[in-house]
Amino acid sequence: MKRSAAATIAAIIILAAIGISVGWHSMMPQELDSSVNNALKLATGSPYELGLIDALSKPFEEKYDCVVVVTKAGSGEALGLCRLGEVDLVMVHAPETEEKLVADGYGIDRCAVMHNDFVIAGPKADPAGIRGVENAAEAYGKIAETESLFFSRSDNSGTHKKEMSIWNEAGIMPSGEWYRETGKFMGATLKIASEEGGYFMTDRSTYIAMRGDIDLEILSEGDPDLVNHYCAIAVNPEEYPNVNYDLAKAFIEYITSPEGQAIIRDFGKEEFGEELYRPDAAVVANFADFNASNAGEGETISSGYKYGSAVGSGFKGRDTSYETRPPYIVTGVGPVDDEPCWYCPEVDAPYAPTFEVLDTDAAKGRYYTMTKTITLKDLVEFHGHDCEGLFHAACMCKLAMDELFPNGVYDRTNMRGMAGESPCFCDVVMYLTGGRIRHGTFDMDPRLGHSIIIQRIDTGEAVMVSWRPGVNCVPISKVNPEPYELWSAYPQPKTPVGKHITWKPEVSSDRLIELKTKLGKYEISPEELTELRWLQVQHVEEILTHPIEESYQIKYLPDFRWEAPGYDSIIRRNDIMFKNYPQMYSPSAATEAEWLQQKAPDLHEISAGADATES
Repeated sequence: MKRSAAATIAAIIILAAIGISVGWHSMMPQELDSSVNNALKLATGSPYELGLIDALSKPFEEKYDCVVVVTKAGSGEALGLCRLGEVDLVMVHAPETEEKLVADGYGIDRCAVMHNDFVIAGPKADPAGIRGVENAAEAYGKIAETESLFFSRSDNSGTHKKEMSIWNEAGIMPSGEWYRETGKFMGATLKIASEEGGYFMTDRSTYIAMRGDIDLEILSEGDPDLVNHYCAIAVNPEEYPNVNYDLAKAFIEYITSPEGQAIIRDFGKEEFGEELYRPDAAVVANFADFNASNAGEGETISSGYKYGSAVGSGFKGRDTSYETRPPYIVTGVGPVDDEPCWYCPEVDAPYAPTFEVLDTDAAKGRYYTMTKTITLKDLVEFHGHDCEGLFHAACMCKLAMDELFPNGVYDRTNMRGMAGESPCFCDVVMYLTGGRIRHGTFDMDPRLGHSIIIQRIDTGEAVMVSWRPGVNCVPISKVNPEPYELWSAYPQPKTPVGKHITWKPEVSSDRLIELKTKLGKYEISPEELTELRWLQVQHVEEILTHPIEESYQIKYLPDFRWEAPGYDSIIRRNDIMFKNYPQMYSPSAATEAEWLQQKAPDLHEISAGADATES
C-alpha cells in the first residue's frame, strides 16, 4: 500500500491528463518530492476555487516557512487521493464517505472546520414553481414533474452526492432531456445553468461570489438537510509514511484556531458584502491563561459578563452587550460544585468524573461564550438519588466523550445518545449529551443492557462503552444482557473484548449478585437490603479510586448509523439552528487580537466595578 514520490508525481500527471484541475500554489510538479518537509499537499474544491484556501495559506506559510500546494478536486476525487496517499490533507464535505475513509484507516484527525448551505437557483420565470418551497425534495419533485431543465455536476463531488440523496428522498430517478449532466465544477455548472435558463443546486458561497455574472435567483432555500459542513482530514501516516503529517496536523490546528476561524468568518465580507462560510470549530481558550496573558500583575479580568443595577433583593442583572464578552468560548468560568454532601460524598473521589459542557444561550441562540461544569452532584440532583447505575453511566459517558471531544469540552448541541432499559443510564446519557427523544437524538435499545452508545453528530463518530468483567455486579437477565455479545457485531474493539479489570475489588461480586437476585424476586430481608445498599456504595467508591479506563472499556463503531426513534412527534431542534452565528465584536476591531487589546482594560474595569458594588 505504500506509495513512492515517483508514484505521487505519476498520479498527478494522470489527474491533469483526465481533466482534474490542479492548482499549484507557488510550486511546480517536479518539486513534489516526499523528502521535502516544507510542502503541504492539500486537495479541496470550492474553498480553493473561491479563494478561501489562499487566504488561509498565506499566513500559515509565513508562520511555518512552508508552501501549500493545492489540488482542486471535488470531495469524491479528493477522498480518492487521500486513499492513495497522494496528498497530505483534504478539506471535504461528503460526511458518509468521510466516515468510511476514517473507519478504513486512511484518514485521521477529522475535524469540523466550517459550513455554508446548499440552495436551488433557477430562472426568474420559475417554470417549476418552486419559489418559496423550503423542502428540497418537494422542490425536486416539482422540477421533475414539470420536466424543467435541471443541471447536475454528476462528478461524484460532495454536491453531487447531496443532490442524489435528495432525488432518492423524493423517490425519483432523474433522466430524460430535461436532466443535463455537465461533469464540471460548481462555478462552471452554475454558469451553464444560467446561460441555458435551468435549475441547479449550488452552495450559497459560490452563488454569492458569482451572482453579478449570472441570471439566476435563489428560489428554494432553508431546508435543514442542506446545511453543508466541511471537515479537514489528514492522511494516516501509518498507511503512508511519506506524507507530511506534521504539517497537515499543524494546518488543521491553524484553521480551527481563533486566528484561522476569524479568517473564515470574515472571508468575503469586503468583496461581496457578506461572509461566504461560517466557522464550525468550537474555539476554546483556558480562562486562567487568558487572565495571565491579558491582565496586569495582581489583576484579574472578569468573565465577560458585567453586573447591572440590582433588581430586587440580592438579584443582579447582566449586561446584554456582546462587547463585554470575550470573542471565544472561555473554559472553566462557571463555579464547580464539587463539595461533598450527604447525598453525594463521592463527588471529590480521586477519579470522580466532571464534564465541561457547551450549550446555546437561548431557545434560538448562539453558542454560550462560556462553559458549564457538571459534576456527580448535578447528576444525582437531576436523577433523584445516588445509585450504582448512575455512577456507572457517568464513568462510561466520561470515557466516551473524552474520545469524541479530545479538547475536553463536550458540545451538547452535537451529540446523540443511546442506553438500555435502565432509567439510571437513560437519565445520565440524556442529561450529559443533551439528547432528547423529541428531537430524535436519544433512544433506548434493550439490547444494550448496561452499556451506552454516544455519537458525535458532525463527524459521525460513534463509540460504545461497557464495564469490564469484575465490575458488572448485576445478574444477567432480559434487562441486563451480556453486553460483550453485542460487540462481536463490530470488528476491531479498541480494547480486548471482555478484558478483566486489573485491580482487585474488596467487595464480593458474588454476594452483590446474590442480594440483587433476591431483590428482583422480592425475597430480600430489611437487613439484606441495608447490606446491599452499603455494598453498592463501597463498590462505587472502589471504582472511583481507580482510573476510569481500568474499570470500563470503549470501542469505535465504524459502521454505526443512527436511526431516529420511531415516534410521530419527532421535531427539529430549534435551539441549535443559529449556534454558529458570529458574535458581535467592536466595529473598529478587525480581528480578535485587536479586540482583546482594546477590551482587556475595560473588562478589568468592569470587574473592579462589580467588586466595589458587591462590597
